[in-house]
Amino acid sequence: MTLDLPQNCLQPRKRAHCERCQRALRACICACAKTVESPIEVLILQHSAEKGHIKNTAGLLHLCLPNSRLWLAEQFPEELLQIELAHDGKQTLLLYPDDSVTANAEPHFFEMPARLPVNRLRLLMIDATWRKSRQMLNAHPCLQTLPRYALTHVPESKYVIRKARQAHQLSTLEAACYAMMALDTSDKNYTPLLDALEAFNHLQCQFGVHRLQREPRFKMYRDARIYSTKILSEISSKFSVALP
Repeated sequence: MTLDLPQNCLQPRKRAHCERCQRALRACICACAKTVESPIEVLILQHSAEKGHIKNTAGLLHLCLPNSRLWLAEQFPEELLQIELAHDGKQTLLLYPDDSVTANAEPHFFEMPARLPVNRLRLLMIDATWRKSRQMLNAHPCLQTLPRYALTHVPESKYVIRKARQAHQLSTLEAACYAMMALDTSDKNYTPLLDALEAFNHLQCQFGVHRLQREPRFKMYRDARIYSTKILSEISSKFSVALP
C-alpha cells in the first residue's frame, strides 16, 4: 500500500465542486437549469479551452436538455466522429453561420424535408471562439461534409455578461434554442431555455462577472495609439523636438 498523505499535505485544498455542473459549490448553476424535453438530439463539441469558463453557456444547455451530450476536446478522433454520426441513421445538421469558409469543402445548407420526423434530427454545435471553431471545423473533414443550418433574423442576444461584436451574435444556448424552435414544427415550448439564461445572467452578475468584460481588440489598439501619441507630444514640447 502506498501512503501519499505527506504529498497531499503540501497541496492546497481544492474547492468543493458540484458533481452535476462541475463548478465550485458557491458558483453552482444547477438552480438556473430548466428541463426541456426536446425530440431533437443535441451534440455539443466543446473546445477544451472553454472548460471551466465561468461565462460559458454550453454546460447550462446540457443541463437543460436530457437529449443532449457534451464532448470536450481540442480535436476529436475522426473515426469516432464518423461512427457517431452514422450509427443511428439520424440526419445530422451542423449549426454554423453561412458566411464561413472551410478549407476543403463548400458548405451546403439544409432544407427540412416535409416527411422527416423531428426526432430523426441531430443538431451538432461547436462551442468555441469563432477563430477556434473554424480551426476545429477545418480539422475534421466529416464535419465539413455535413449539411449546415444557419440562423436568420434572430432577436438581439440576451447574453448580457459577455460582449458580442454584433447584436445578432448569440450564446451557444441561445443559438440552440432558436434553432430548435425553427426546426421543431410541434407546439413544443423552448422558452424555458431563455429563462435559464436569464437566471444564469443574474447569478453571474451577482459575482461581478459583467465587470470583467474585455474591450474589443480594435478599441484597445486605438486607445494605445492615442496614448502613445499624447506621450510623444508631451516629450516633443518639453524638449522642442519636432515630430515627423
